[in-house]
Amino acid sequence: IVISSALCSLSLGADTRLTLFGRTLFDWCDFLVSKILMPVGGFFIAIFVGWFCSKKDVRDELSHGAVVSEWFVNAFLFLMRFVVPIAILLICLNELGVFELLS
Repeated sequence: IVISSALCSLSLGADTRLTLFGRTLFDWCDFLVSKILMPVGGFFIAIFVGWFCSKKDVRDELSHGAVVSEWFVNAFLFLMRFVVPIAILLICLNELGVFELLS
């Protein structure tokens, strides 16, 4: 971690000429985390909550002891199962520039 952090910090100022495909090491780390790892993590969290968590567990997490109506839990689960994964996938593809290649 120390070595990769030092190389990333050097790529911001002292050694900006070390690039790979026009990006510094810091730019590559930023690209990997923000454009790939975070959307993939969100996608799998949505799939897990929507399809593998029980309805009771979801209700308990949403309410924290309060009363949550049944329609809200059902709407939340519907969104987590069908809408959120598709939205995350479309946003990820847009950020990677796939839609620019199609036009």
